[in-house]
Amino acid sequence: GRSRRVTRAEPRDADALQAFLAKRGKTRVLGEDFSTDRLARRFADWPEFSLQSFWVAKDRRDNVVGCMA
Repeated sequence: GRSRRVTRAEPRDADALQAFLAKRGKTRVLGEDFSTDRLARRFADWPEFSLQSFWVAKDRRDNVVGCMA
């Protein structure tokens, strides 16, 4: 079956999370463009919003398959 685990994002998840958001943004109507440094700018511009604001779901191979903040 499908094995998933959900954890709070850690620094090592930053690149995978950004890639996941970029991929999802391209497929959603009115999706955001996270293909650049937009996520880093959000962290810098929005008080109390950081990588640790995210929970990430990962598959058995440690790929990010979902997230929420």
